Amino acid sequence: MMFPPAGFPRTACPPRRRDTGGTGVPADLVIVAVGTAQGEDAAAWQVLEHLDDRAFAPAGCVVRRARIDRPGTDLLPLLCGAGHAVVLDAMRGGGPPGTVRLLDRRELSLVDDRLSCHALGVAEVLALADALGELPQVLHVVGIAGGAFDARRAALAVTDLLRARLG
Repeated sequence: MMFPPAGFPRTACPPRRRDTGGTGVPADLVIVAVGTAQGEDAAAWQVLEHLDDRAFAPAGCVVRRARIDRPGTDLLPLLCGAGHAVVLDAMRGGGPPGTVRLLDRRELSLVDDRLSCHALGVAEVLALADALGELPQVLHVVGIAGGAFDARRAALAVTDLLRARLG
């Protein structure tokens, strides 16, 4: 795996592309899966592999995907400049393996350590991005209960949740 993933800046945030032609449609969609390749923390990476972003991405959106294992150092640069972002992360609890839970920007204050088991986790990085004024206009955080589960089925559940929010 490359850090940062190809096409993403390491330090400087690119100019923010707000929308396309005044339509209100985000010009960029970044989908970031936080985790590792093994164990229960692989849930987000597994779901990303099967996620069909064409089923929920607004027409004309430029979609970029990334897998990261260190949200503390790698998540913020991926969010910088994005009009819309989806962050996938394994969560402890929250139901049987493969269960998905969607939190939007207004709900981030409810996030606790169930969503991430990393030293500087997703919630902390999102709080930092907010303080720096670098949160995307539209942000969805999806927690996925780790364990043995059907990643295709979980990806469909994520798609349904995002389609309902974006539709």
